[in-house]
Amino acid sequence: MLLTALLLVPSMAYFQKLAFEGTLRDRLRAQVEAVLASEGVEGATVRMTWLDATIAGNVESEARRLEVAEVVDRVRGVRLPREGNRLRAQGWLEIERAGGRWSVRGVMPRDFELELPAGAVVDEESLDVRRSSYVVAPAGIFDLGGFLREFFKGPGSRSVVLRSGRLLLRGDATAGLRADWLAMASAVVGKESVDEDFVLYPSPYHLPGYAPFTVRDVTELEMLRAQFQSGAVIFEPGEVDVPISESGKISKAATAILSAGERSRYVVGGHVPAEGDAAGAEELALRRAEAVVGLLREYGVPEERLEAAIFGRGKAGGREGHVEILVK
Repeated sequence: MLLTALLLVPSMAYFQKLAFEGTLRDRLRAQVEAVLASEGVEGATVRMTWLDATIAGNVESEARRLEVAEVVDRVRGVRLPREGNRLRAQGWLEIERAGGRWSVRGVMPRDFELELPAGAVVDEESLDVRRSSYVVAPAGIFDLGGFLREFFKGPGSRSVVLRSGRLLLRGDATAGLRADWLAMASAVVGKESVDEDFVLYPSPYHLPGYAPFTVRDVTELEMLRAQFQSGAVIFEPGEVDVPISESGKISKAATAILSAGERSRYVVGGHVPAEGDAAGAEELALRRAEAVVGLLREYGVPEERLEAAIFGRGKAGGREGHVEILVK
C-alpha cells in the first residue's frame, strides 16, 4: 500500500498541473488583466507561473507602479513577488535656476545621459536625479536640449519641468521671450502639452540679474541708475510731445551720459500705456521714446549711443506710459 501511495504522488502532481494550466491559470490571469485595465496600465501583459504573477506595462509614475502592484497582490489566489513587478513608469526632470543657483531633480533611466545648458554648475546638494531600471525616459526628453539652451540663455530665474508628457515653463520673461519659448516648447511635446507660469517684465533690461555690458565701473553704473531711476519722463495722456516740465530730467540725463565713458550705450524705452489697443499703445510708446532720444541728441549725446525701444506690458513698477532710460 505504501509503495502504491508513493507511486501515486507524481501522478497527482501531474494532474494538478494539468488542472491549473487548463482552468485556474486562465481564470487568475483574466482577473489580473482586469485589475491592470481598471488601473489604467498601458500595454499590460500578465504571465502566471503557478500562483505567482509577473506583470508588465506602463504607468505614469513610480508611485502608481507600487500602488498597482499592491492591488494585484490582493487578488485572491495570486501572489506578486517583488521581481514580478515589471511595470515601467515614465521618468521626470526638473531644471531650475533661481537667483543664479542651479538645481536639478528627477527620476530617469539608469543609462540616460543628462545634458545641462552651457554654464550650468550644479553642486552636490542641488543635484537629486535618481536612477531606476523600471523607469523610461519621459516623452520629449531627447528634443529638450536645444530648447534648454535658449530658455536659460539670458538673465532671470526660471525653471522647466518635464513630466507625464507635459512641459511646464515658469519664471521671468518678456512678452517676446514668452512667445519664442512657447513656440520652441511646442516642438518638444506639442502645443497642447505646454503649460506656463511666467512673470512678465517690460524688456530684457528689466529682468532680475541683468548686468549692463557697456559700463563696468560699479560706482559709475550706480550713479547712472540713480539718475535714470528718478528721471523717468512723464507724458500727458495720448500725447507724444515732451512736456516742458519734464525737459529738465532729460537735460540731467544727458549730462550724466556725457560724463560717463564714451563706450557706454543706452536704451530709451517707452513703456506701453495701460489703456488702448496693443498696436496703438506700442506706436505711442515708441514715438514718445523717439521724442526723448531727439532731445538727448539736442543736448549733445551722440546718436550712436542711443536706441529707442518699446517696453512692453509687465512689471513696470507703475511706469506705464512713461519713458525710461537704461544702461545697455
